[in-house]
Amino acid sequence: MAATIAAATAATAAGEGGHVFRDTQDQTNSLSKKRIIVIFLALAMTLFISTIDQTSVSTSLPVIGKDLDAVSTISWVGTSFLIASTAFLLINSRMSDIFGRKTCLLMCLGFLAVGDLLCGFAQTSIQLFVFRALSGIGAGGINSLVMVIVSDITTLKERGKYQGYLETFIALGNGVGPLIGGAFSENVSWRWTFWLPVILIAAATGVVVMMVPKSTVEGSWRVKVGHIDFWGILLSLTAVLFILIPISGGGSTYNWDSPLVIAFLVIGGVASILFVAVEWKIAKVPVMPIRIFEIRAAKIILTHFFLTGIVYWGNLYFLPLYFQNVRGYSPVMSGVMILPLVLAFSVGSSSSGVIISRVGKYNGVLRTGYVLWTAGAGGRIALHRSSHVAVVVITLIIEGIGVGCCFQPGMIVLLANSRKEDRAVATGLRNFIRTVGGAVGLAAFSAILNNVLLSNIPDTVSAASALQFTTATGLTDAEKSGVIDAYMKGIHVIMCTGCPLIGFCLLTSLLIKDVALEGRKEPEPEAVPPGAREKADEKV
Repeated sequence: MAATIAAATAATAAGEGGHVFRDTQDQTNSLSKKRIIVIFLALAMTLFISTIDQTSVSTSLPVIGKDLDAVSTISWVGTSFLIASTAFLLINSRMSDIFGRKTCLLMCLGFLAVGDLLCGFAQTSIQLFVFRALSGIGAGGINSLVMVIVSDITTLKERGKYQGYLETFIALGNGVGPLIGGAFSENVSWRWTFWLPVILIAAATGVVVMMVPKSTVEGSWRVKVGHIDFWGILLSLTAVLFILIPISGGGSTYNWDSPLVIAFLVIGGVASILFVAVEWKIAKVPVMPIRIFEIRAAKIILTHFFLTGIVYWGNLYFLPLYFQNVRGYSPVMSGVMILPLVLAFSVGSSSSGVIISRVGKYNGVLRTGYVLWTAGAGGRIALHRSSHVAVVVITLIIEGIGVGCCFQPGMIVLLANSRKEDRAVATGLRNFIRTVGGAVGLAAFSAILNNVLLSNIPDTVSAASALQFTTATGLTDAEKSGVIDAYMKGIHVIMCTGCPLIGFCLLTSLLIKDVALEGRKEPEPEAVPPGAREKADEKV
């Protein structure tokens, strides 16, 4: 029965009257190494630009909030981007199976460019939030599709190396982005933080058009459209939007016990249940095949993605807050202080990919990464407002190497324990779960910080002055010192969460069985004759 069901849901999908579409984008072993390198560099440049776009805004937010008179709501620039990106991650991955990777990648580049262009011209905060969401739709797709295309052109054994290099470009983008945003906001205009990526995206689009192979998905548009999982798309969008919006705004924009938050969470929960039911029993080409969760190693590593997303996104958001609000660094200097984490991430990511490709196994690298990440996260617990810079740098280097040694090996674990035809959706699911973890973590951490901050500020300081500390005026030295201490207490609580979460990942990684990648062939999809799915369903 299980074999019949697996066959009925394979990548070769049957349409009415015997018409089929067939995904023939796999080019493993069909390209020369030189050609692979050229394609890889084109994709890596695209991913690098997308990452710069995501991270450059963070150091510009205080200036943007002041300019658009939206200091109290400016965090929704990042929130709207994150929610839109998350909502379309799974959809973009599955659409690339049906309409082709290159086609979907070019469309996502277009969304990102148009969204950024409009952001640069935004005159109100609402306009900026909406346009940033448009950018998020494109950015989420770019991140997943680049990784999927790299998987299409490399063998499973070599994939770790190239995916590791991709993470290096992501790490470099994470380091360069805040510097660019800080430089523009301080010396030119925050609007150029959005306009610069548009210029870079235009160049990247030309390179992708020329260098990336044409998508080859057989079948007519009518048949392809007939296999779109419309119900799955609708329900997944509903679930993500109605859950992430109240989670992101709860405790700040909305009260947690407000009817709006409760209603949104109930609707999102019901949509999530219906989504799983549709993907399991109804969809011909599901946005999220349930069979991905059947293998124990896949379930464990997907849980890891959620937990590491909490810690990773917490680092990206709250480390700049520590450097600027607690240590008094400028936005540019804050970006410089994050470089040890970013550069160490690059080293760990690239070296881990090479090691996996040479050894042909992943568990040793993955567990070493978790050991280093746990140690680095534990070191952050000891940081305070006057910690020596060398201590901060060493801590971030250790953690950065650990992060780099976990991210891509985790992706290889998932791909090695899932079917070949699920490559795109598995990659999208990994990014989706990690981003959801980040959204949940940021919401929880923000609530923790606000509560601790407001409970510990001096009685003579208003809540508004504390929350807008970097731009507040009229505070005495004693009051400023009190606010800094309150910020440090809140950030310390947040820093204490990383070590146990990553420690849990380390312990549960012992349950993951190592799979030798040398010479291993990924499972091929079985041919599915017309009506096979219906017959399979009848036998259940």
